[in-house]
Amino acid sequence: MKRLLLLAVVFAVSAARAQDAAPVSAPRPLIYDWTPAENPVRFRWGINGAVGAFIPANALDAGASVRFGAQVGHGSGVFVDLGSTYGAGFSLSRGPTGVSGHAGALYFFHVAPMAELDLGRIFFVAAGPLLGFGGWVEAYSSADSTGHATFTALAAGGFMPGLDARAGWTLGPSEASGRHQGFTLGVDLKVVNAAAVGTRETADVSGHFTSVAVKERVWGVTPMLMLGYDLR
Repeated sequence: MKRLLLLAVVFAVSAARAQDAAPVSAPRPLIYDWTPAENPVRFRWGINGAVGAFIPANALDAGASVRFGAQVGHGSGVFVDLGSTYGAGFSLSRGPTGVSGHAGALYFFHVAPMAELDLGRIFFVAAGPLLGFGGWVEAYSSADSTGHATFTALAAGGFMPGLDARAGWTLGPSEASGRHQGFTLGVDLKVVNAAAVGTRETADVSGHFTSVAVKERVWGVTPMLMLGYDLR
């Protein structure tokens, strides 16, 4: 009898302690942060079209280019720009003492390794050497009321070293990884130097005629407005 009473007391105390014990909490699920880490060096690319003018050929021109390179963080990048430019133009003017006309055409392909500085992930400036292949032709003639006339023809081209510089804005969202993409609006300036050959001829009413061969290096400049897309 005493044993049964003792077992009953032990069982009652054990049950009371079990009820007073704190419940065991369920294990917390593991939560992973899947936000991509920012990559300081990443691949970048872009494409654009452009319209502008070419001097000295007095031609309206257009062009297109594509670029590939590396973006270094938010502030800088390097890339190679590949593209072509072409155009033509004609002008005719008449004054109180005579008349003159000018015609020109151009085409060249370029390769331009460039370095870029990005400000605020929106504004950018870039510049680098340009290697051009192609050229342009132009012709100029004039005549005045005294009977004096001139004619000049020039062809420039071949390998054309130079400089490419641009600035503008890339409007679009920035990703958590640090990438920035969007439409690009900017201005581009290409300067090239080419070997030129040509002739300058003059004549007057007395029948006097002169012709001078031209062989020199000349500069060509093309400011352009560009619109495109970039992923940095």
